[in-house]
Amino acid sequence: MTDRLLVGTRKGLFRIERNVNGRWEIAGNWFLGDPISMLLVESNTPRIHAAMDLGHFGVKLQRTEDGGKNWSEAPTPAYPEKPDEVEDKEPFRGLEVPWSTQMIWSLVAGSPDELWCGVIPGGLFRSTDGGDSWQLIRTLWDDPRRKMWMGGGYDFSGIHSILVDPRNSAHVTIGVSVGGVWTT
Repeated sequence: MTDRLLVGTRKGLFRIERNVNGRWEIAGNWFLGDPISMLLVESNTPRIHAAMDLGHFGVKLQRTEDGGKNWSEAPTPAYPEKPDEVEDKEPFRGLEVPWSTQMIWSLVAGSPDELWCGVIPGGLFRSTDGGDSWQLIRTLWDDPRRKMWMGGGYDFSGIHSILVDPRNSAHVTIGVSVGGVWTT
């Protein structure tokens, strides 16, 4: 049984611990007032990633290597520049799909130093260096069927679930809002 919980909210990231009387209480916080859209505590390491949706200031990632004592900004997944000749519109309302990260919606660890990140609009990114750099999975992004994805509550589709097979980290399954389930 764990004696610590980390909870990401629209009001920040909170550390909740069991006190000496066995009751749960807020023992600390980080990023007070900032909306946390996703949180990842990497297994068997003190590394924690916190994704933030800061509205006008954009999407940010913070990372700690020491369990929360010190935080630093980490690179966020970024799309390549959209070619001028590409038309990319959301099918229901015809809105132009932005080629920029609007929100980090899912974040999971694979093999050591491998991270997978699902974002709005429906992009899947992979890092093989613990989040120091990100690569867009172009086979999924360039698949013509992506043009039929649409937002299911958000303006654009998003990758909300990522499952990395613990027996084979090359086998990844994702859930896409109003886009189905995809697997390698």
